[in-house]
Amino acid sequence: MIPGDCGRRKASESAFVRSRPIAQSQPARKGKEADMKQAISAGMKVRLIAPMAVPVWCEFDDDRGRVSNHVKQIIRDRFFKADPKLTAEILHISKEGEREKLRKAGRTKVRVRMPSGDTIVITAEVDKLTRA
Repeated sequence: MIPGDCGRRKASESAFVRSRPIAQSQPARKGKEADMKQAISAGMKVRLIAPMAVPVWCEFDDDRGRVSNHVKQIIRDRFFKADPKLTAEILHISKEGEREKLRKAGRTKVRVRMPSGDTIVITAEVDKLTRA
């Protein structure tokens, strides 16, 4: 804007005028894995594709004593049994080193919440998760 023009804008300065197209065509990716990596991001509600046994490497993060170990194990077991009452979402991992280590292993952190409000953070395989 030019001083003294009473706040009027030219059509080219309008917020609604775009100089480039809104959506650019993306090459089509093939395969289920490409779709899952594209579909799952931080903050997204997820669930397990199918019930499974709790993996040996699956651990829960330290919550400084908010939830007892017994309740953490119950929540973890119910999550891997695909309990529909639990809600789970992908957690953003702020540490780049930890994020890369988990990405190479094909895993991510998931925040699991019971209806009662108890919440834990566990590690889960990305390939076994789908949108809720």
